[in-house]
Amino acid sequence: MKRGPGPKGLHLVLFCVLLLFDQFAKIYLSNFPEGSNVVTILPDFLTITTLVNPGIAFGMLSNYPALILWANIAITVCLVLYFVMLFKQNRLRFPFTLIIAGALSNLIDRFIYGGVFDYIDFNFFPTFNMADAYITVAIVLILKDAWFRKKRFQV
Repeated sequence: MKRGPGPKGLHLVLFCVLLLFDQFAKIYLSNFPEGSNVVTILPDFLTITTLVNPGIAFGMLSNYPALILWANIAITVCLVLYFVMLFKQNRLRFPFTLIIAGALSNLIDRFIYGGVFDYIDFNFFPTFNMADAYITVAIVLILKDAWFRKKRFQV
């Protein structure tokens, strides 16, 4: 007898937790004016700072918000469809759950804030959010998987 959610249910729960975590952080931090240093975690290293980025990575293409919005919608839909079709490939479930949660969270931001709401500010790197971190971790996991699969099949 099976107990608890199956693999699809676990990934759905993880997706919801990740999405809600990032969105609740943004909802809370949106109460502070843009550009506010809400809290300094490590002086001269890590600060929680509010920033809305209307562009893509590092503010690129900020003059084309409609293009970015539609591209974000198309990419998110394609990722969801790809995930559903590839769900039997166990090794990619977790990274795709991370990517979809991050992409959807940033897409929600574009509708609510007119851009992506960023808040994690390492003084040596552009400000980002947890959704961006989810996507970055997922890409690293996918590249690691591809690297080790390639090495396994080399003669």
